[in-house]
Amino acid sequence: MRPITQILTPLESAVLATLAYTDQFGFPLRKEEILVRCLIQGLPKKRLSLKEVTHTLQTLQDKKLIAQDETLYFLIGREKLISHRKEQEAAAEKKKPEVDQVVAFISQLPWVRALYLTGSQAMNSATFQSDIDFMIITDPLRMWLTRIVVSCYAQLQGKRRSWNHEEPGSWCFNLWIDTQHLGVEAQRQSSYLAYEVFQAKLLWATPAYTSRFIQENTWITEYIRGDDRLGKREAPQSPEISSRRWWSSVLDAADACAWLVQSWYMKRHQTTERVGRGFAFFHPRDTRTVIAEGWQVSLERCLPKQQALEILQTYVSRPS
Repeated sequence: MRPITQILTPLESAVLATLAYTDQFGFPLRKEEILVRCLIQGLPKKRLSLKEVTHTLQTLQDKKLIAQDETLYFLIGREKLISHRKEQEAAAEKKKPEVDQVVAFISQLPWVRALYLTGSQAMNSATFQSDIDFMIITDPLRMWLTRIVVSCYAQLQGKRRSWNHEEPGSWCFNLWIDTQHLGVEAQRQSSYLAYEVFQAKLLWATPAYTSRFIQENTWITEYIRGDDRLGKREAPQSPEISSRRWWSSVLDAADACAWLVQSWYMKRHQTTERVGRGFAFFHPRDTRTVIAEGWQVSLERCLPKQQALEILQTYVSRPS
């Protein structure tokens, strides 16, 4: 069997891999979406143009690897994803009032600096049964207190997700970081996390944090092309600093107690979750492995297994 490098150019492989990544979620892409999501590991030129991507898409169609329906592109034989995307977008639209409800509550909390929408809802690829996922950024030494308040609110609304069940349509506050932990550690950076960071949709933020998260994670341009947000270098604003009052020490102690109690409780349930004093990532399964396996399955829809693996190995490793 011929190696993939004799069949596809690096850019063709990158565009095909980009389409295969979202294929596993049943989500075809427009060419503008392919441009900003395009994987760039192994490419000599990192700043791609829409013209280059459009030409590459035509070449992949000529090679019978992908197809097009009006403005959407998908892997060959996956025409059914067109209607599937429309259904997902309709489901996401119906969930927007709930998102607005969460924003209205979270924006009133004094220790929250930013609220992001993550997961399928951020991509407008939800189902009527899927959770709505959120990431919350808080002040240091206030994250675990804030989590108690938010969890209580979700419980009162009948939207809190429990440890033992996966209640359909829950509000899933599964990503928590304080302002001292905005950047993803170097050893954890990957194409999967690059997509997760890039897709996170800002819902609300205090002025100093409207762009801080994305600016602390410009490493994602080592993995994907990205958009104009990653090219901006805004003058840094000083974070909001409240004057220290006597109750600040009381709240520091209360947050420490909240952290101890919650970490003790979570030990009975903890699997792959990562929690610390200023961060909490609640993913009860090895999501990165699940994504890689689904990615391979999608690539094998249009390529033999060995060629699919050749493409995949470029994007599941760290860039050189």
